[in-house]
Amino acid sequence: MVKLQANTIRTLIEAALFCAVIAFALSTFTYKDMYDNQVIETEVVQAELDDVYKQIDEERTELDRLTEYLQGKYGRDKAESTRVAQYLLESSKEFKLDTRFLAAQLDVESNFNTHAVSYVDGKYVGARGMMQVMPFWIKHIPWLHSVKDLHNPRLNIRAGAYILAKYVKECGGTMEMGLRCYHGGYRAIKNPRVSTVQYVERVYKRYNTI
Repeated sequence: MVKLQANTIRTLIEAALFCAVIAFALSTFTYKDMYDNQVIETEVVQAELDDVYKQIDEERTELDRLTEYLQGKYGRDKAESTRVAQYLLESSKEFKLDTRFLAAQLDVESNFNTHAVSYVDGKYVGARGMMQVMPFWIKHIPWLHSVKDLHNPRLNIRAGAYILAKYVKECGGTMEMGLRCYHGGYRAIKNPRVSTVQYVERVYKRYNTI
């Protein structure tokens, strides 16, 4: 009887240890990042795991929506549209911006044209690429090294998101003021030009269609 009890206790202990190992193994969640395909490993409890799944689902839904928007409006193939949508999601997440606003601004700035160069009244003014980034920003943004980088979609979108986030923070904390300063500089805080006001209105209008 004593021997049976001892064996039963040992079996229960072994079962408990086995369950503990399984529980620990299940708490390690491995997945591939949708942006750069690096494997990310993290230990999470079940509630945190559910949050991770929810976030992934939300990002994929947003990715699909942006991809469809680009395809529908500009007739781009799915692969190219998906890449641009990924860059928008990546940059908006990094700089804590609304992805739809970033997409709307990019739409107004260049119609998603990576080769865009700005001219005003026939005069070249310097802004380049999808987010129409001015070359002087090359000295202030570490991942930009030359004018050529301004025509790299990923680098340009990231630079534009950085600049917009900077202006939002420094020009009153709202998207409207951030857009004003992006278009017209700090003077647009109090005295925006008519073209700057129209620019902000156009971005908001596009935002509501995405």
